[in-house]
Amino acid sequence: MTRRLTTLFLALLAIAAVIARGVRETREVEARPVEVSLARLPEAFDGYRILLLSCLHLEGNGETERALAGLLKGREFDLALIAGDFRRSQGTLEQTRLGLDTVLPAIRAKDGILACRGNHDTPSIIRLVRERGVGLLVGEAIAIHRDQTAIWVAGVSEPRGDAADVSRALRDVPTGAFKVLIGHNPDVAAPASAAGVDLVLAGDTHGGQIVLPLVGAVVTKTTIGRRFVYGLNRLGNTWVYTNPGIGTTGLKLRLGRPPEATILTLRRARS
Repeated sequence: MTRRLTTLFLALLAIAAVIARGVRETREVEARPVEVSLARLPEAFDGYRILLLSCLHLEGNGETERALAGLLKGREFDLALIAGDFRRSQGTLEQTRLGLDTVLPAIRAKDGILACRGNHDTPSIIRLVRERGVGLLVGEAIAIHRDQTAIWVAGVSEPRGDAADVSRALRDVPTGAFKVLIGHNPDVAAPASAAGVDLVLAGDTHGGQIVLPLVGAVVTKTTIGRRFVYGLNRLGNTWVYTNPGIGTTGLKLRLGRPPEATILTLRRARS
């Protein structure tokens, strides 16, 4: 009996340690540098730096929000992109407002902050975001100019973005232009690749949130392949980066997939 009680105690202790580690990891926001080599990138944009965030799931002026703001303070980017879900699933308008006012002032981007809508972003949340100067792209695109050239950044109106949604977002983009598309979920990469998009930036999957040895991501939230749950991947001629998000969903813990602020540097591919 004593041996069984000892074994049970040690097992409970191990579980408690894992949970404590998972809770702590939600506050350990990392900055991850990623270079993407792009064949059609205009020369003037070689070295262009993009901050990519997603799934903020803001809870007010909390530890994770403050950690993100502290990480970004003093850094400068050319552009910041947020791939949806400013609000957490049960979050209030006030919590989201406080979170926005904690995080957004820390972002310094010469060409501004652009975003797409996530599945938790209600009309009132969208209004809050726009009031703070974020350009929310809902089935539309804008051009960013350097010298005599431009790249176009488009955002889909629905979290997963089907072919019609992608087509609508790109309707004003000139034929042959370099295209970046932000969508909440990486599934948008399939119709985006078919439409000739050069770079897709997404979130929603939380990178699995809990990643186990030998198993990998417990939940993927994508239908185009497990590899698209996190990181840089290629689909046809389109590069896809899935950011693991800042907040959490369901269990308030992360294991093996900390919150991430992705710092993308675009490079013109050399032949």
